[in-house]
Amino acid sequence: MKKLNKKSILLITTMVASTIAVSTAIACSQTPEQPNLLIVRQQTANEIAKNVKAGTYNAKSTYKDVDELNNVLGNIKSYEDLEKILDTTSSKKIKEALGSSTFKSNNGSIKDGSKIILNLEIYYLQADASAKVEITVNYVKPVLNVAPQKTDQQLAKEWYDSVASTNTASTSFKNSLPSAITSVNADTLETPLPAVPTGFTSHVKLVANSADDLTGSLKIKVSLSKVTTWFSVDGTSTTNEDSATTKEVTVSGFKNTATTDSQKAVAYYRALSQTYQLDSEAVKQNFATSVTQEILNTLVSFAPMPPSGLTVSLLLESNSANDKTGNLSVRVILEDTTNKFFKEEGSEINNKSEAGKVITISGFKVIETTSSNNPVKLWFESLGSNKTYESENKVLPSTINDQDLETTFSSLFIAPSSVENSKVTLSSVSKNDDKGTIVVKVALKSVDLWYSLEGNLQAQEAYKEVTISGFLTTSEVVKKIYKNQSSFISVSSTKSAKETAENLVENVKTYFTSLQAEVDKVPSLGLTLRISLVDNAINNPDGSLVVNFYLSRDVNGVKQYFKQSGQIVPTLAEAIGKNVTLSGYQKVLLIEELASDIDAWKVKEDISLSEIRELKKIKNTNIDSAEVFNLLTKFASKETPVLTPSENYEFVNTTKLITWDIQATSVNALFKGVLRNKNNHSETQEVTFKTDFAGFLPSFLTVSGNLKSDLTNKYIWTVFKELEGNNTFEKWASFVRPFAHSNKNNEQKLLNFSNSMGDVVNSKSEHGLQKFNLFYPFNPNHLTLTENPVEIIVILSNANVPPAWIGANSRTLVIGGLQNYKKDSTTVARGEPWKFNLIDGTKSATFIKYKNSEFNITLADEFTPSFGYWKGFAANSAYTVKFKRDINKSPFVNGVSAATMLLLKAIINYQ
Repeated sequence: MKKLNKKSILLITTMVASTIAVSTAIACSQTPEQPNLLIVRQQTANEIAKNVKAGTYNAKSTYKDVDELNNVLGNIKSYEDLEKILDTTSSKKIKEALGSSTFKSNNGSIKDGSKIILNLEIYYLQADASAKVEITVNYVKPVLNVAPQKTDQQLAKEWYDSVASTNTASTSFKNSLPSAITSVNADTLETPLPAVPTGFTSHVKLVANSADDLTGSLKIKVSLSKVTTWFSVDGTSTTNEDSATTKEVTVSGFKNTATTDSQKAVAYYRALSQTYQLDSEAVKQNFATSVTQEILNTLVSFAPMPPSGLTVSLLLESNSANDKTGNLSVRVILEDTTNKFFKEEGSEINNKSEAGKVITISGFKVIETTSSNNPVKLWFESLGSNKTYESENKVLPSTINDQDLETTFSSLFIAPSSVENSKVTLSSVSKNDDKGTIVVKVALKSVDLWYSLEGNLQAQEAYKEVTISGFLTTSEVVKKIYKNQSSFISVSSTKSAKETAENLVENVKTYFTSLQAEVDKVPSLGLTLRISLVDNAINNPDGSLVVNFYLSRDVNGVKQYFKQSGQIVPTLAEAIGKNVTLSGYQKVLLIEELASDIDAWKVKEDISLSEIRELKKIKNTNIDSAEVFNLLTKFASKETPVLTPSENYEFVNTTKLITWDIQATSVNALFKGVLRNKNNHSETQEVTFKTDFAGFLPSFLTVSGNLKSDLTNKYIWTVFKELEGNNTFEKWASFVRPFAHSNKNNEQKLLNFSNSMGDVVNSKSEHGLQKFNLFYPFNPNHLTLTENPVEIIVILSNANVPPAWIGANSRTLVIGGLQNYKKDSTTVARGEPWKFNLIDGTKSATFIKYKNSEFNITLADEFTPSFGYWKGFAANSAYTVKFKRDINKSPFVNGVSAATMLLLKAIINYQ
């Protein structure tokens, strides 16, 4: 409802006072007798009509012209109909202006240019107090924003994109072989195709020769058309169905024949002989070691004819050739399709080298044995298994290229001079930087043949593995990197050491470019350079900063760290790394550093109410400086720790460190003081920060003495020292409303505020909480100084002074008090903010609906002190529990806490 000015309030108050018979006795139930209010109601209805007419209202921009708006307004039958026609701001405004009045009739509307004059009749509380009201509604032209129409090509492409490339056969087709399927339709698919765009038609066809009985699958072609136009998957169109590129979908889940082929494979392998004697004279001229896959393919005809639908092939068995015996092992393999091979027991695999049956083929050329003193045999024996490589410039094994092995190690491996045309060949087996070794294969070759270790010429390479040492190791490289980095670096910077540390790596990386370059020189080691702060690294007064760097690497997912000695250790703590001191930063006095810590101070997010009780000592007038430092350090957030030593500093004055910064959109406590060096009083520094103490603001308000109480009317009140003034209601409003709105999305802060208020009220109420059901956080007499709605004026004139007939809502700003009765009940509270009414209200068993449950504000028992029961605020958290299922789960410390949350929610929601 629109607020009335003070002159109007005075006039109406005078009229009310002269026309209402006042009941001077207040019953224990606290419900006053209903007065004769006809004159008051009529005056209220007239004032509401006046306020509504004075407003400016705009219609929603959804009506095509003024005539349409006039027609709609002329037919409304309720306030709700009117609110739906107006824009959001106007709807809210007229709802407030109409207040508790009731729609009576629509007397028509008149068009006035781009405006509509709507004539309504309303009444207040009862139909005998009615008033006519004119409402001017401005027409607002609609803003057209039509989304662009999608083309057929776009719709077609989107549909094709939504079609999955695989599907499953429906239940009625699962027992059919794919080859038995001659046609398909939508019923063939278990998962239906996506719905087509309006006007389009989908089609499915069987892809010829796509049936695969072995796998139980086939392929279908999915296409899309519109009348005589066919669309491709990219959205392009054609009039010829066959020329459209459609989508191919694989449908699985049909019956398959894999078991039948498996039985055929088992029978075939069983009938196969274990050995085969060569009968081809041409092939017999080859050593077994020289047989290639191409030669072997010419022998496949010796194998029996494969079963129908299968093919047979031969595969060389690795390392099976023996030139001494002239034998060679091969695999005879059955396959049904590409990369589908049968094992001996009939199972199918994709790896050909593990499939089939191994047989022996004999009859290849045999080599002659040599004597024991063969020079080649003696040469291989003389190689040994280890050699040492000597070089002036030691390198890591990984830096030796494979193609350079024979050149690099020419002095280690020399072919025997007595063997004509012999040549040494080397190939790498492994390179180990950690050990500083290379393992190579050493072979001896003569033209196109190889010497065996026995000294015989053969087609297959023979070799001996030799380990070569004498290279740099990982440990030596790492040790050198650590050693080459100086422990001291002089810098030139405009930043302080602390500022540098805030973005350490970025700010110091230029001083470690040489170090990084050393690491980058050995990429094969996979080293990672990390730089971090050490404990107590920052020395702002000296302008120095101590950092630590260490080297690490990841090996198969396992982190390894290096000590300065190059030793590998499993943890960073064992590695230690190396400290480097950077000096030359801007020097900052310790007092400035301490001030910087305090200026950035924020309270820790998870602070509890019990901790707040300790922290609020910071506003004590006689608090010691050391205690202030202790509290700030103890309750600082992780992001804003107070790390600077404070032993040599104090506050010039601690009598009033906390004041308040109350703005239209926020409420904060303001910490402000002056630091001073104990040993040099001329060295001072101002400090200040703002905080809402995580929402626990009421704990930092001051209550002088105990709360004031009215045991007869069951209410308590106080004026917080920080909110004193000529109008304490407005002071309280300026405190609670900005807090509620600025934290509407922070449930924890709202709860902290509520519990903080409950804690303060409980600690300052000398009679406890059970004897009261209403709390004024301001002087009740100051409620009359505000620009309140007509309903409050009526109540204030009802002789309940200060008013006990009042409840919490966004206008009264009291805590607790009345709640309206539940619909169709005169005994049960509604659990919602109170709506102004002269006869509808109870203070018994009031509650708040919170997070899918309900919690007590006041209890239901009568005021019977002799039995210890009080129909007042729930005294503690346990009494706020309304339902047994919520035992031990109440978020509220007492009924005042729950009532405060109800008020905050009412403010947020303008209830």
